This record gives sequence, structure tokens and C-alpha cells, in this order.
Amino acid sequence: MKKIAICTTEECQSLGKKEVTIEGQPILIIYSDGKYYAIDSLCPHAKTRLISGRIEDETLTCANHGICFDLSDGAIRLDKIDEDLLEQLDVDNLPFGSLKIYPLTIENGMIMIEI
Repeated sequence: MKKIAICTTEECQSLGKKEVTIEGQPILIIYSDGKYYAIDSLCPHAKTRLISGRIEDETLTCANHGICFDLSDGAIRLDKIDEDLLEQLDVDNLPFGSLKIYPLTIENGMIMIEI
């Protein structure tokens, strides 16, 4: 794995979210509640961009379909999904999985991720 500098912590804090493409892979950098996250930028449910998603309580909600993901490990958060949407899902046989999470470190004020 190699580390790649993405942006400064200051830039990420001011934007809240920043989408980058590294080696053809779209990655979303998120700053929320004093923490930084690096995740796949495309929802595994319908491959829509997650940059317009809502962030609350370490959870990212896809703006297009309402699927919720834990920012710390990428897992699907069934407890955060809207009840109407949850009723439509076969939660035992979801056709999609969790978000990929990229290891992230801060070095000299720069956000670095491992690819």
C-alpha cells in the first residue's frame, strides 16, 4: 500500500466533504464532528455519488436512495434507515454491501490515505 496526500486538514474542514479520484477510484473525504474519514464515493446500492449525502452521528445517508452507512467502518446502518424504506428492503438478503473505507492519517496538516 502507498500513502497519497489528498488535501490539507484546513481545506477539508472548510468544505466538510471533498471528492477526489485516485488511480481511477472516486474517494470521498469527510470531516465531521472533529474526525476525518475516507470512503468510496459511490453508493454500493446504485452507484450514485455520495458527496450530496447527509452526515449525522457518524452516519452517511445516500441522498438518492436513503441507505445509511457507518463512517467508521462502512457498515450498513439499518437502525438509521427511514422506516418506510426499511419496510421495502429484504434486510437478510441485501443486494449490496458496505462502503469501502480507506486508512487515513494526518501528517503535518495533510490528509493522507492508503491505497
